[in-house]
Amino acid sequence: MSRLKGVTENYWNTLHEDKKFRWRFFSRVVMLLATFSVSKIGVWYLDLLLSLLVSSAINFIIDSQRSYTKHSPVFRKNITRILVFLGSWSVTVVGVFFFAFIAIQALVSTFSEMTSSRIDSGSESRELIFMVTIFLMMLIGVLKVFRDLKFEELIHVVPKQQLKRLLVYKEFRADSFPFFAYFEIAVVAVACIYLNAATTILAMLVSISNLWF
Repeated sequence: MSRLKGVTENYWNTLHEDKKFRWRFFSRVVMLLATFSVSKIGVWYLDLLLSLLVSSAINFIIDSQRSYTKHSPVFRKNITRILVFLGSWSVTVVGVFFFAFIAIQALVSTFSEMTSSRIDSGSESRELIFMVTIFLMMLIGVLKVFRDLKFEELIHVVPKQQLKRLLVYKEFRADSFPFFAYFEIAVVAVACIYLNAATTILAMLVSISNLWF
């Protein structure tokens, strides 16, 4: 039965209702300050939407771990699956985007240098074949770097394994106030890191769309 309990459920159940109320108020203030202090995109409705989504995710994670055993077995399984899925794929999406952004910058820079330094042969077909060949070789090189660095494990496999250790196997248990506070504040901090990464990505996309349109 102990394994079924949420990460913070043991300690939360020992608190008096007055202390629960004070901690809820404190944690909500911290959450609001943290989410609204993250860098903004500049488009108000996107900023508001992201803040609401991240705030909802924080509340979902924290509240579910405080009262995990009070829910039905089916609901508990769904909670765990949702948290593992969202947590692992959030890291994956952010990691893939930043890797692709850096790779594209490197490809464009190298490709422009190589094509500009090439002496014109006078044949458009030869030039086209040369540029396509160089581009494909660089693309293969990027994919090889991705595989050799085992980037997939870093941005997807490892986060998923760690989330399973935390939420499925319950290897971490907050049985005292320091660990309880550490877990809940860490949830807010990690969510804000994701929020900052998401705003950075969307800001880039908005800038690109503004240039095109």
